[in-house]
Amino acid sequence: MLKVKDLMTREVLTLAPHTSVREAAEILATEHVSGAPVVRVGRVVGMISAADLLDFIAQLPGDPEAVTG
Repeated sequence: MLKVKDLMTREVLTLAPHTSVREAAEILATEHVSGAPVVRVGRVVGMISAADLLDFIAQLPGDPEAVTG
């Protein structure tokens, strides 16, 4: 039976908590990944996904550039 360990990525892309929404979206798109752990001082403090970013941007009133720029 195929296991998660057989599909997982060992070299994990991480983001810092202070990464902007725009930077996070650009990094995920550039690296062709759908999400990344958020790490502070070597410890995972959360996760961010492309779906999280799209939901956030879709809920913005007016121009998303004003918030993400």
